[in-house]
Amino acid sequence: MKSQRRHELQTNRLADSLGKSIEATRPYMRWIGLGALAVILVVFVGAWISSRNQTAAGNAWSDYFRALSSTDRQVALRDVSSVYPNSSAAIWADLATADFNLGQGCQIIYQNRDEADKALNQAIGAYQRVLDSNPRDTFLIQRAQFGLGLAHETLGKLKDASQAYEKVIQQGELTAVAALAKNHLDMLKRDEVKSFYDWFVAQKSAPDLGGGLPGMPGDLNGLPDFPDLKIGNPPSSSGDGTGGSPPKAP
Repeated sequence: MKSQRRHELQTNRLADSLGKSIEATRPYMRWIGLGALAVILVVFVGAWISSRNQTAAGNAWSDYFRALSSTDRQVALRDVSSVYPNSSAAIWADLATADFNLGQGCQIIYQNRDEADKALNQAIGAYQRVLDSNPRDTFLIQRAQFGLGLAHETLGKLKDASQAYEKVIQQGELTAVAALAKNHLDMLKRDEVKSFYDWFVAQKSAPDLGGGLPGMPGDLNGLPDFPDLKIGNPPSSSGDGTGGSPPKAP
């Protein structure tokens, strides 16, 4: 009987304590409720923003792949870069633009020096935009630096070219791009190659190499082939991080 009475007293004290706690927190209940609502709103807004970003990223990549197959690829790629700034797709669009200009400049360097110089300088600007975007992907950094080196080399700016190739190697010596950069770096140290570029830069118009113009260095065997810079099917992606590799085309 005493035990039951003791239990009832303990229960009453617990109920009184709980009641007092509720009364003490009653003035704050409104703020607690508002705080909970704020947390819910933050979670909801965060989910909405994440969903929207994923949709924007998907649209950006779709436009990127369409641009690669567009009849006016240069304009289409510029649109991707401007419509989706700071996105991975925009970075790859700049890289594709740079590669296109580099290839064009190298193709016409012996036919139209002025147009070639223009295309090569546009390539340099686009490669620099890629690097200025601070991509996290080592492959992207090496590709942009290597393209930068090729553009400078074709313009006869051997010091700038060598610096770009060295930066490629610094990013990782065991990659295929680094191997290409090392080949070009070693080539630019050869006296006959330096002589050729000195002669080439001195020409006021596009030289006819096939004619063997007077003063042109003759021993240029062993120059490495110009690498394939097509990026229509870049590495697959695990997501849309800045500078991440793009997903495969649908």
